[in-house]
Amino acid sequence: MLRTRHTSSADWHDLPRDTPSGILLWWAEVPDAAVQDAAAALRRRYPGVPIQGCSTAGIIDAGRLHSRGILAAFWFLPEKPRAVRIRAQGLASEWTLARELADTLGPAPTGPIIIMAEGLHLDGERLTRALSEALPHATITGGMAADGERFQRTALLHDTEILTDGLVAMALPPQLEAVSATGCGWHPMGPPRTVTAAEGRLILELDDEPALTLYARYLGPHAADLPASGHHFPLLVSAPGEAPTLRSLIAVAPQRQGLLFTTAIPEGSTVQLMHASMVDVLSAARTAATQIPQGSSAALMVSCVARRHVLGPLAEDEPAEVAAALGVPMAGWYSYGEIAAAPCSFRNQTICLTALRPR
Repeated sequence: MLRTRHTSSADWHDLPRDTPSGILLWWAEVPDAAVQDAAAALRRRYPGVPIQGCSTAGIIDAGRLHSRGILAAFWFLPEKPRAVRIRAQGLASEWTLARELADTLGPAPTGPIIIMAEGLHLDGERLTRALSEALPHATITGGMAADGERFQRTALLHDTEILTDGLVAMALPPQLEAVSATGCGWHPMGPPRTVTAAEGRLILELDDEPALTLYARYLGPHAADLPASGHHFPLLVSAPGEAPTLRSLIAVAPQRQGLLFTTAIPEGSTVQLMHASMVDVLSAARTAATQIPQGSSAALMVSCVARRHVLGPLAEDEPAEVAAALGVPMAGWYSYGEIAAAPCSFRNQTICLTALRPR
């Protein structure tokens, strides 16, 4: 069902002789022009096959982690999947994106849908809620595009076109079903705090103290490396009426002493700093892999850039241990936010595994 090929440039070698049903491309540290050339080469080789992809913070190729290059994941399915792009320009909100996706896909799709979304400006929490409402019968998985640890610009691919807004989606045929599992590994650090001032995704005050000042005090010498060091210290957010969720820091606003997170965090929310060790992160990944039942044909792994950052020299161990435990072909990427299936929800600091098998 799944074969992969990795290249460090736009040149492909040893491509499958059989025509795949669909192709997903993930890339890291590669310019747009090289990605377009690579996609164009695949388009010439496999005319009419849907091609989509996104930029990443690392490429997962079975049990291997690639820090640069392009990975092509060739999917061999019962029928051709539908590939859709939805542009964000001129659209009012994540809810509008989700409704347009549902309208484009047509009568309620029941097969799994792999989503790749712009990773810096969309609110992943609102997006997954909107997708759940617009596509209630579909299993939705995937995640946000990434930009290494720069947090400057993420990109999507549809056919041979590079996009920097909206989302792309590949709707797999209904003959497939998806089973999923997630793992985290973070633990509380310090007392709970109340968000006393916030503007959307920007937290300005915690317990009436400038948010950046408080955060820097906890981080100590690590504060000099913000926002990258923030990967180690996400917030556990408990909003009124909501289940607690982890949220990643993606930028700082020093002029306002604020912290920018991946989703909106409303005033009045209770938050708590979290931390994790290499052992915790790897243990959570292994546990997630053991929750996938036997009988799958292939797997998608989407893991957070924060997990790779925390693992450091052991980063290659996460995909290696997961692939060994699953025992099936696997591919995926390190992201700026993960979309967990069943139910569709937005995650940070999390590994999300989705295994595919015949229904």
